[in-house]
Amino acid sequence: MDVFWVVFVIVTFVVIAILKAILAQPEEKRDKLKAIRIPSRSGQRQTASQTKAKRLRQERSPLQSKILEKGYPAFSELPPPIPEYVSDPFDYHAAWWKAYSTWYRNEKGWTCEICQISLNDDRYYLHTHHVWGTQFNDPEDLMALCIACHSEQPGGHHSQLKANQAYHDFMTKYGKQWRFRRYH
Repeated sequence: MDVFWVVFVIVTFVVIAILKAILAQPEEKRDKLKAIRIPSRSGQRQTASQTKAKRLRQERSPLQSKILEKGYPAFSELPPPIPEYVSDPFDYHAAWWKAYSTWYRNEKGWTCEICQISLNDDRYYLHTHHVWGTQFNDPEDLMALCIACHSEQPGGHHSQLKANQAYHDFMTKYGKQWRFRRYH
């Protein structure tokens, strides 16, 4: 019985530490977690971030403004524009997303941000992962991940990548290197 209470106290302290860490995040990161919905004039519902993005896009995209004003993040070229409204469900085959995703992966040197495997010769295996969900497309909300690292990300649909033939081809070609880099 004493072991139960020790484990209970430890878990309680860990949960409290995690909650404090979340509350210590900048407000904009917490807003991404909330995704408050605001009705638009056209009758469609928009998230607070979409409404803010629409307001900031009037002269140039918010991302372009951020890069030009702050110089962060330091990219070799400005990204392609993001459309005013992003479809829900997200369309991974849209022309704007293909151009934007290619731009982002090129900026990352066609290298997985987790395992650091260079896929410059096999670009098909490098995906652009939405960290906070598909409504957030700023580079700080994206990661260039190989298909294996992408399949390990949280969320129900990521594990489905393991059923893809491209995943098996990647593991055949890069599996040993991936396991070594990922787990050592």
